[in-house]
Amino acid sequence: MKGVTSEVIAEVRMRAGILEVISETVVLKRAGKDYKGLCPFHGEKTPSFHVNAEKGIFKCFGCGEGGDVFAFVQKTKGLEFIDSVRELARKYGVKLAESVEDRKEYDRRSQILMLYQQASEYYLRLLRDPVEGAFARKYLEDRGLSPETIEKFKLGYAPNSWDGLLRFLTEKTKVSAATLEEAGLVRRRQESSGHYDLFRNRLMIPICDSEGRVIAFGGRTLGDDQVKYLNSPETPIYHKGLHLFGFNLAKEAIKSKDSVIVVEGYFDAITSHQFGFTNTVATLGTALTEQQSKLLVRYTESKRVYLSFDADAAGVRAVERGIEMLSQIAEGIGIELRVIAIPGGKDPDECLRSGPTGVTSFQAAIDKAALMVDYQLEQAVKGIDLHSRLGRIDAARKIVPILALIKNAVGRGEYIRLWAMKLQVREEEILADVGQYRRANRMDRDAYSYNNKQSQFRPGQYSQNQYSQNQGYQRQYKQGQYNQGANQNQYGKSQYQGNAPEQDPFLEVGDSLADDSSLNNFRGEEFEKEVRVVSKSGDGAGDGRMAAPKQMRIEPPQYTNSGPPPFQPQSQQFGGFKKNNKNFKKGKHEKDIADEETMPMPLSAMGPAMRRGPLSGSMEAERQLLALYLTSREDYDIAYAALAEERFLSPSHQEIKNAVYGVGTTFSTIEDLQYQLMDRLAPDPTATKSLVEVILKCEEFRKQKVPVQVVLKESRARLIKERLSLLITGARGQLSMEEDESRATQLQGRIKELSTLDSMVLPKIETLEELEDLKRKLDAIEDEINSSDKTETHV
Repeated sequence: MKGVTSEVIAEVRMRAGILEVISETVVLKRAGKDYKGLCPFHGEKTPSFHVNAEKGIFKCFGCGEGGDVFAFVQKTKGLEFIDSVRELARKYGVKLAESVEDRKEYDRRSQILMLYQQASEYYLRLLRDPVEGAFARKYLEDRGLSPETIEKFKLGYAPNSWDGLLRFLTEKTKVSAATLEEAGLVRRRQESSGHYDLFRNRLMIPICDSEGRVIAFGGRTLGDDQVKYLNSPETPIYHKGLHLFGFNLAKEAIKSKDSVIVVEGYFDAITSHQFGFTNTVATLGTALTEQQSKLLVRYTESKRVYLSFDADAAGVRAVERGIEMLSQIAEGIGIELRVIAIPGGKDPDECLRSGPTGVTSFQAAIDKAALMVDYQLEQAVKGIDLHSRLGRIDAARKIVPILALIKNAVGRGEYIRLWAMKLQVREEEILADVGQYRRANRMDRDAYSYNNKQSQFRPGQYSQNQYSQNQGYQRQYKQGQYNQGANQNQYGKSQYQGNAPEQDPFLEVGDSLADDSSLNNFRGEEFEKEVRVVSKSGDGAGDGRMAAPKQMRIEPPQYTNSGPPPFQPQSQQFGGFKKNNKNFKKGKHEKDIADEETMPMPLSAMGPAMRRGPLSGSMEAERQLLALYLTSREDYDIAYAALAEERFLSPSHQEIKNAVYGVGTTFSTIEDLQYQLMDRLAPDPTATKSLVEVILKCEEFRKQKVPVQVVLKESRARLIKERLSLLITGARGQLSMEEDESRATQLQGRIKELSTLDSMVLPKIETLEELEDLKRKLDAIEDEINSSDKTETHV
């Protein structure tokens, strides 16, 4: 980190008191030792945001945000860690250890910011000039803008002069014309020497960053110039894809109204603000970028975003691109994206200025704004004759990819029913095509479809584009894939449902079985719970799956169309079916009959973190153990010795522990240790947030005076119990793939032994020494389980 050393971080933390920094944004009132106020990160009426000035931390008990002074600046201003340190360092007079090049770059950016500020003041002064600005003021008056709105947005006027700004800035700031050219304020003449102003005879609209600093301009012509709007080029301080017009003025309203309106033009945003829609921003182009979209959803708790672009073709394309981008970014966080359709195809500026009913009409359009999926569906069938047979076929083909993207199974089913009625087709027909499309694009994690090597339909074989071009897959669908799916449901509803695998190995991270109707039928109501799965790669990456409680894939039995599965004794449920399956005849190697992706992952192929993913109980246990380091010096010494070999499951908890041992004994007080840890972990906001949780846990221990030995015993016992659960699950998964009968018997014995340790031995343990003995037993059992499958592991 250029210029930001550990010494600089410590110095900035000392000078930039967290109470002072946060008080600039949040109104705080004393509450005992802490201060509290309304959280700036989510809407609330009762204060749940607490600041502990003594410890230098903040924590919101409403939304869970927490951290130190750097984390607060990062979150409120949208900065990276290094930029938050630099900003506070400059504010509180801490010198950064920057190189000559770094300092030159900083000075260059600062100079350009200064030039834009001076240019803004120049344009604003000319707008106010009785003579020079008369025409521009008349234009604004005709648009109905009030003096307050003009002042709020710092609107100005660029005179009809070739070098007005050039002469003003070179005289006042003593900068060269070349510097002004680099800043994007002037241009070099093509046919002769010299420079000329970029903006001439234009209404000037300053573009500001989130802090309100002018970083660029938009100029609206006041003459007959063919270019209606002229924008500043990108510069070292301005990249149009990173900023939103009016965002600095809309931030607070976005938070308070818990929604944001995104429009296309400068005056759409300006007029919206004047008429009370102060949560409005405008894009600096025709399409939302990823960075702009992330900025929007960060400031709303409900994630409600309204898009109101022009009704022309370009506007429609902008909406569609914005929807696609926001959908990708907000997937999994429940964003509520709506599209505003203003009557008559007007833009917000025209609607609001149309007369006494303008505000009412715009508000009504917002209230009636269609959800993203409704807008997409209506646009997909726009212009199609739904009364003709061919029209209905074409419409059905176009809506299938949109319906397939609806993640929630209930919502997807409702839309399928609705559009089946609209198109006057059978619901089952659309349902079949949607299901087929989802399987084609791997939207469903259906174990049977993935394992069917003989199926002519392979996941991902058809893209959305191919489907839309009528290169469908009905023929493959009729050749057996649907029948195979029917067998799943038959199996799920049969009397042998209890023999189903204990988990579905193809659910994505965080998916619930209740989210997919086909899986619901297969599993039964009692299995509607969240199940997490692991990746087949050792680092937890690659196919979107991650380390989790249930470690091994349990391969479902393969059945034919002849009927329900035969009854199997309990001892054969995991090991016997492979033997009888035609794909697993003796002597045939697994790699010849199954894709690597469909193979289960042996314990030996997993790293430690993969074998033992962090569960909710282990997270709390680890938090309690870490709190011992920071409760008192006596507790620290005990924990330091007792936990030296402990490996935490949570990466952020392990990072905290590493930082503790990195500091070692080079601290004078527990408070000093805490600050050293915060300095070490400051670049990682996740670890910093976890450290805040640990510090708060320390406060609980101090108040309750919990003995250190009690915490050590209970927390480590909880970790061992969850490890036992994972080992049992993993061993059962390995047993399900075992062909060797003697090895299967051995695994069954180990499973029984682990179950006994879990239910009989662990509850009776009373000392840390006994826990250590049990831990060593688990290490030995785990090594034995892993050692047997090394020759069969394919990674």
